[in-house]
Amino acid sequence: MKLKIIIDNNSIINFFRYYYFDKDYNNGKVIYNKLFDFLISKIEKKEIIIIDKVFNEYHRNNDFKKKIKKSVEDTSFLISFVADLSQKYYIKRNEKFFNYDRNLIEAALFKAEEEDADLFLVAYCKYLLEQNDRIEDPESKNDVFLITDETNNTKNYNKLIQKIPIICKSEGIKHNNIAYLLFNIYKEELSFYLDIKNQE
Repeated sequence: MKLKIIIDNNSIINFFRYYYFDKDYNNGKVIYNKLFDFLISKIEKKEIIIIDKVFNEYHRNNDFKKKIKKSVEDTSFLISFVADLSQKYYIKRNEKFFNYDRNLIEAALFKAEEEDADLFLVAYCKYLLEQNDRIEDPESKNDVFLITDETNNTKNYNKLIQKIPIICKSEGIKHNNIAYLLFNIYKEELSFYLDIKNQE
């Protein structure tokens, strides 16, 4: 099976923020550059997929954006997928957070269906899984993962569309966080080392 990993904006940010432990020491730049190149290579090989909506949301590292620009996947063909997901996972009770104002509700829905990456990430996974159904050879199918650091905790959640992990579970889409990607999916390719100094 071919690995296809669809990744969200926060997971990319956390990749660079948390997963090189010696950034303040002499070889920190070396480690960082190796991780940077590793991520770029996976994106160029289409193993890790960056969709256009995620690309638009990401504003942390211009060098990263320049390097992946040619590999970004267009999602304009997913509008009907997204509309279906929006209806299916609409949280009517959360209209109270918008004071039941139709204009505010419609503006929030427009943002969710046209600008935010969340529904497009799920829709892209569903698209890949539907492609799998048309492939007879098991080796040619895609093993699809959605990587997000979003949790399924809905306490104080005030959006109109359900959270990514909850939608994924309902839709049968494999999902996990950036730590799972690095320490499980890529455990044969990456090695991390952390030491505790001056312990008695």
